[in-house]
Amino acid sequence: MTENTRFVWFDFDADSVQFKRDTIKHWNGEDFPKWVDMWVHAHPGCNDRLVAMAHERWSRVIDYFDGPVKWLEFWNKVKQCNHQYFNIDLIYDHDDMFKQMDDSKTLFWSSNIYSYITPKLMAKPFALETSFTQMIERVCNTHEDSWFSGTDINDNDLMCPASAILSATDNRGIGFE
Repeated sequence: MTENTRFVWFDFDADSVQFKRDTIKHWNGEDFPKWVDMWVHAHPGCNDRLVAMAHERWSRVIDYFDGPVKWLEFWNKVKQCNHQYFNIDLIYDHDDMFKQMDDSKTLFWSSNIYSYITPKLMAKPFALETSFTQMIERVCNTHEDSWFSGTDINDNDLMCPASAILSATDNRGIGFE
């Protein structure tokens, strides 16, 4: 991470985007479960289904960084970077976000949005395949060494160079993890 590292945060849920913005701006990097509890309490009606996960996994984050001192060093570096926030529907509106992104090496994490049940139930025929393919092309165009992390439309978990993804539907053989 350098002073030129940029984070682009996005979500279809406006509260989630605000949580990301507030966390970067206001959280001191200590006691994440307490921060989550305070934020959720201050924002009634927000999605609070992941609060228990924050409590459950916080100690693992600290352990991953070999303790709170190294974690805080990392967190303070993250806070010093440039951050952009987008309230978008990744499936149907990712072009708006990519138009705002500079061409640069990218690690693009989409979670499981392309294999999540709600979009699958609501999408028009081939909408997920088309969106996934277009989004991967955009990630590839940001830089020759850009990576993708997330699921494809068949719930294949991918963590690989974006250029290795050649299909929306049959990626289970990609072995870069």
